Amino acid sequence: MNRSGAFRDKPALQKLLLQDLKSDDNLWQRWFGLPFNHANMKEIAEKYGVDAALVYLMRELVHAGDTPEVRQFVDDLISAIVPGTSVLDIIRRWYIWGWHDAPSNIRDRIEGTAFRTEAATILGLVEQSLTETVTAKAWRNARSALSKASGEAADQEPLSDLISSMAWDLEQAPGASADVASSWGKVVADEAMLRLDWPPERQKRLQTLALDAQKRVVEELGIKSREDSARLRTEFKARFDAILAGDDESASLLARSAAVAQAREERRQDWLIDIRKGIIDEAGAAAAALTG
Repeated sequence: MNRSGAFRDKPALQKLLLQDLKSDDNLWQRWFGLPFNHANMKEIAEKYGVDAALVYLMRELVHAGDTPEVRQFVDDLISAIVPGTSVLDIIRRWYIWGWHDAPSNIRDRIEGTAFRTEAATILGLVEQSLTETVTAKAWRNARSALSKASGEAADQEPLSDLISSMAWDLEQAPGASADVASSWGKVVADEAMLRLDWPPERQKRLQTLALDAQKRVVEELGIKSREDSARLRTEFKARFDAILAGDDESASLLARSAAVAQAREERRQDWLIDIRKGIIDEAGAAAAALTG
């Protein structure tokens, strides 16, 4: 098990990273911007002496944002990690915090599911990995058992994906940390949509109506090639929008969809604030344990 410390135990590397993030826009773009590049994640981890799992996770928590609040989060988290601390343990403890104590925790969601026992096994392996090596076979068996228990329950798939994302060795699969955050965010967002009375069936119905409108406009304009599409883009959009706006069902679903999307994003932003604070707190707790 890798027990090398954050920033290779060198405060100078931590300071360098903080300085570079403020002065080097290219670093911010390569780390948090688009397009995504795995090689960039590896290079950043190696240059500054942090585990790649943290690089991937922070990218997901930033979520392609570039606001003063997002930059403050990045600065606060890096500053909270004391050189020499096990970054992987910070992430593992963040998983455990997310399971039990996060405002939007995982524990409450698995109650009553068909895979409650298998999920608890995975949590146990995460806890075990704080003090000893968990074999690849143990992680693999846990994921397999979870998959079998969750079966074909499509409505539970996002939650099952979240639990499964935790069942990886972060040294061997550093991107799994980002998968945990993205899966968790999807669970929260999907729940928000259901509370707002926007089940998947309504979204599919809107997609069907939009596809029908698209086919109708293509036929009316005689679009047969990419060149036709480019040449008639403006007229295509005008006719497409007019068809949807002129149909009562389509117009109602579009209006509701826009309102739901806004509320969904607001809920996701609230969740992001919570989990960003959570990992900063875990970094602080690890620092206190190291220095105390």
